[in-house]
This record gives sequence, structure tokens and C-alpha cells, in this order.
Amino acid sequence: MTVTGILLGGGIAGAATYLVTGSFSMAQSSLNAGAIVTGDVFHYQFTVDGGSVDDNPSTLYAHFTPAITAFSMTRDPGNTGTWDPASGTFSLRNGGEIYADFGSMRFIADGDGMPTLEVTSMSPFDPTEFTSRVTFNPNFNLSFTDTGSGQTFEQMFGALTPSAITPYFAAGDMQLATQSLTFSTTVVPEPTALSLAALGATLVLRRRR
Repeated sequence: MTVTGILLGGGIAGAATYLVTGSFSMAQSSLNAGAIVTGDVFHYQFTVDGGSVDDNPSTLYAHFTPAITAFSMTRDPGNTGTWDPASGTFSLRNGGEIYADFGSMRFIADGDGMPTLEVTSMSPFDPTEFTSRVTFNPNFNLSFTDTGSGQTFEQMFGALTPSAITPYFAAGDMQLATQSLTFSTTVVPEPTALSLAALGATLVLRRRR
């Protein structure tokens, strides 16, 4: 499993953290034969900080950092292709930022240390693009109302259950097409005051020893 970008805190106290898990299959193969084959399946999960605050004053364009606080992706063991994200790590673009406007929402995870995928280029001089970058378009209530900077992610989008999630491997203006299979969202429980008190007592006892 490749996990990166785990951040604790950073949002508004009391706002929920949401865990999104899902799977997608590849609708086309990569140009480097055998790396990704049509029908290959990948599983992912990421966490969303509902307390992340919009820092863009525009009412047409929202920007949250950090909104995505952790991300991981794994290869299904039944895949025909050999590409495996476990051979490297992902880093969340610009600290896990999410852009949102009235047509889309997206975040990007850049792969490092894993084999690159080859994608057809639009350029006649360089017919191949290379990438290990994964982009996600999670549609969290795109009919939202943006009042300008200061709203939390949770305030702007309400219950953080996406209506659709579209992942794809992007290279320049080109991408490897995918098909979303399943996804679900759960709220990550916050530590209770009692559990925090118990943790504090445990640390005190350890120090005394």
C-alpha cells in the first residue's frame, strides 16, 4: 500500500473527517504494453477534512488546503497488467488541496518511484506522454453555494457523500480512461474526552516509571 500526506488537525475543531473508499477499472490500456491492461482494477481510499476552510474570496471558485489529508491506492491481485503503485509513493499535490467550481472538483496525487505509464500525446513531434499522476474528480454536491472565503468544506457541501467519483491517470491534456466501480463514505470517529483523558493518564504513568 502506498500512503502519504497524512496530516492531523488543520481544520475547524468539531468538524467531521470522512473516509472515502472505492475501486475503479481501466477502460483502456497504457501504451507501454503490459503495464496497465484494459479491465485492470485499482482500489483507493482518501480522507477529507470537513473543517478545511475555503481561502479563495471568489464566489465562483473555492479552494481548500488541506482538504485531502491522506491517500492510498493498491493494485488488485487479479490484474493482468504489471503496474503496481506499491513500488513507490504518492504525494498529495500542494498539501492535499481541492479545487471546486460549478462544473468540477478535483485533487491530484503525484506518484514517485513507481514505473511511469505511457499515454498518447496530442503533439505530432512527441507522440508519447509519461505519467504516474492520478487525478480524482469527487462530486460532493456541485450545486453548492459559495459565499466567499471562510466557509468550511462541510458547510459548503453539506453531507460529504459524493454522487460520483471519476479517477484517471493524466498526462498533459491526455488521460487513460477509467470506469468507477464502487465507492462509499464513512465518518471517522473523533477521540472522545474520556479516551483522551485515558491516553494522558497512560503517558503520565509511563513517565513516572
